[in-house]
Amino acid sequence: MNIERINDNTIKLFLTNRDIEARGYDSTTVWLNPAKSDQLFMEVLQEADEREYLEAEGLMWAYVRNLDGGVEIVVTRSDAMKEIEKMFSTMFEDSTDLDDVMGDLMDNSEGMPFEFEETESAEVFYDAALTYAFKDIDDIVPLAHRLIAENIKTSLYTIEGSYYLAIDINEMAPKDIANIDAKVSEYLAKSPVTIHYLDEYGKLIMENNCFDTIVSHFA
Repeated sequence: MNIERINDNTIKLFLTNRDIEARGYDSTTVWLNPAKSDQLFMEVLQEADEREYLEAEGLMWAYVRNLDGGVEIVVTRSDAMKEIEKMFSTMFEDSTDLDDVMGDLMDNSEGMPFEFEETESAEVFYDAALTYAFKDIDDIVPLAHRLIAENIKTSLYTIEGSYYLAIDINEMAPKDIANIDAKVSEYLAKSPVTIHYLDEYGKLIMENNCFDTIVSHFA
């Protein structure tokens, strides 16, 4: 796998079909399986992190295009709303309403982690959930008390002794996403684990509105 650093928050990855198959995946079908494509994406992000190209945490945006013999993925870690708006204004120069663009992307995502077209133009990946990791259930209690009134759709998972909070952002405006992310990040660490990976490999212990459940059981 080749990695090119564009700037502090953006890298470009190129995976040949041989690279994909060497990792144990079928290059012709991996992108049709959300769990498998998530797993592969996490592996390459982790490798990029280990090679100190990009820290694999926080909200990630990926632009994907098919090339002859492989796939090119441009990954951006977006820690501020200004970066998100700048990124999308560059991609959609003819659009005057960023909220409409984001809404269209989420409406058309159908839960798939990647969208591929037989075209040279870049496609966008928009994960429909923010995820955060923590070790002790007590870590989430203050956050639950703070955000219970905001009526956010949340779920709680566990994998190998760690807890993961997933926040559904399908119906949120971009500014609301940034606002919620900022609040939650005061209490919990962002995670590169996607909702698709949690659904496939995690154990769901609370769903729809876990803040209500947590507040009702913890003082």
